[in-house]
Amino acid sequence: MTTAVTPVQPESRTPTEPASVRRGALLSLLRPQRGRLAAAIGCGLLDQGFALAAALLGAALVGRALNGESAGALVPGLILLAALVLPKVLAAWAESYLAHDLAFRVLAELRDRCYRKLAALTPGYLLRRRSGDIGATAMADVEILELFFAHSLTPLVVAASVPPACLVAAFWLHPLVGAALLPAVVAMATVPFWLRRRSAAQAERMREAAGEAASEAVDAVQGLSETLVFGRQEHQAARLNAATGRLNRASRAHRSRGGVEKAAGDAIAAVGLIAVLLVALSLVNTGSLAADQVVIVAVLGGFAFLPLMSLVDTWRELSTIRAAAARLLRILDAPPDVVEQAARPVARIEPEVTFDQVTFRYGPDLPDAVSEVSFTIPAGRTVALAGHSGAGKSTCASLLLRHWDASAGSVRIGGHDLRDLPFDQLRSTVVAVPQDTYLFAMSVRDNLRLARPDATDAEVEQAARTACAHDFVTALPDGYDTLVGERGAHLSGGQRQRLAIARALLTRAPVLVLDEAVSNLDADSEAAIDEALRAAGGRHTTLVVAHRPSTLRTADTVVLMNAGRVVDIGHHDDLLTRSPEYRRLLAR
Repeated sequence: MTTAVTPVQPESRTPTEPASVRRGALLSLLRPQRGRLAAAIGCGLLDQGFALAAALLGAALVGRALNGESAGALVPGLILLAALVLPKVLAAWAESYLAHDLAFRVLAELRDRCYRKLAALTPGYLLRRRSGDIGATAMADVEILELFFAHSLTPLVVAASVPPACLVAAFWLHPLVGAALLPAVVAMATVPFWLRRRSAAQAERMREAAGEAASEAVDAVQGLSETLVFGRQEHQAARLNAATGRLNRASRAHRSRGGVEKAAGDAIAAVGLIAVLLVALSLVNTGSLAADQVVIVAVLGGFAFLPLMSLVDTWRELSTIRAAAARLLRILDAPPDVVEQAARPVARIEPEVTFDQVTFRYGPDLPDAVSEVSFTIPAGRTVALAGHSGAGKSTCASLLLRHWDASAGSVRIGGHDLRDLPFDQLRSTVVAVPQDTYLFAMSVRDNLRLARPDATDAEVEQAARTACAHDFVTALPDGYDTLVGERGAHLSGGQRQRLAIARALLTRAPVLVLDEAVSNLDADSEAAIDEALRAAGGRHTTLVVAHRPSTLRTADTVVLMNAGRVVDIGHHDDLLTRSPEYRRLLAR
């Protein structure tokens, strides 16, 4: 059974939007919220309707007052005008509340989907994008979408509804009034499309620059200790300033173009309003229009242009929103390097690991990382992979964890190809302890329980004892409740490694992958952990990536690798006797 591996290539950075954005992927996110969306749009239209009604009523009252009507005759109209205030205010509040409630629900769903997709894409995806850039997409780009869901949808609907209604009313007053208003309304409605391509490109560059600046900031903070050690503060500051400068230039270009659009829209609105008023006054002079209706014409002109001016402002932000959505959808639409193929779990898995003629490369233009690798780890035994850096040891470990699929051959557990196991079953069967341990900024106990949340305190402590961690944990200020700091900063490298081993043991997974997991331990701790694993009664089948002679010496079998191939297999003592290459490796 073979599966072609997905090439590991850099992601495209072109400013064009993915097809999903062009097909209205943003709107598709609203399907579960159709009721709230309809209510928000309805309240927005009511808000504008009440505002227009109040303005027209006020204009009519002003016209009647100019015609000399008494104050008493205007009182009913003033009472009606006051009565329109409360529903207008309530509609505006309801629209804002419903739109923001909808937006926050969609954003929460988007963040959840983004995290789950990243979990399915790693680790290969992380090799193609910087973590700071991914973090900017998951947080800042998602947050920008709030502008669309909470502040853009209703103005777009209002802009499509209110100006046509005002045009109808203007034509009803007098055809020439409508004819004067129509060209300006049409011209203003087209403003957002004048520089659409440039707007999309500039917004894409701005969001990419924001992601790059975020990546540089994360690097600067996380690497601050190394920067200080080598006295490279100014160099790192220059890199950060350069990224910030690129973001500033992209932002200025985007805002400058937006300023041109706003100025054009304001100019069209001003010219159009002046034109319609001049036409209305000329009609008054000819007796074709009553003088008191000029105020109504002014109100209709204003309400025809105000939503369109808001539309221009909204569309200016919409280019940024679409760029942010495109970056987010590049994650959500990205194909994973491995795909779950099995529908149901296997009833029982014997923890015997077999590599059968396994070949794998990280990209189509790259050489094989491993080639025709074959070896077996019997249940309950330990096999150590030995070889120089680049020999393919960690690649074998990653293939056993199914971070990637072999391009030829197969990796099997208990006779079952890994591709025939559901991900959940595979994760509960194989667990890894990497060399670079990650601990979260929470207590020791909570870090260990990440492996098995339902573990009792006794089970947590037993796993820590097996990993030779219990003694130093109990010596901490709050014992197992001690906060370890970000990335375990309050602990030494060896202490972090022991906790990582304890966390793996707590899973009860029958297959362990130790990728240089004991490299930060002293010889006594390494020997104690090895003895504890052996004392577990053969419960664990272990694949060890190792360089240290002490680790190789205690393994049941050593697989010697070179340039991605297996060159010899045997016990440490046998290889030491017959293999010059193994002796050279140990000597180095």
